[in-house]
Amino acid sequence: METEAIVTAAQDHALDTKCHKAKILHTSNDPKCRMCKEKYETVAHIVSACSKIAGSLDKTRHNNVAAAITTANASTTRSKRQIASGSTSPT
Repeated sequence: METEAIVTAAQDHALDTKCHKAKILHTSNDPKCRMCKEKYETVAHIVSACSKIAGSLDKTRHNNVAAAITTANASTTRSKRQIASGSTSPT
């Protein structure tokens, strides 16, 4: 499917979500989100409101930031040790 077609379908709330299948196409009986199983699986819910999806993205983002801070802190600590010892060559 082309990108433009996907975007248009998303804007029209016509992506193949469980809610679309149950409420529009009548090919399913269960409109609930397959991840959180609490709310209707709509485009808006998937993109911004699903607690399971948001939770995993928040954890990934948190871990990436923590890794960057740890790396920067280690580099700064190493530089301070080199300055304190009088060493100017990088390790």
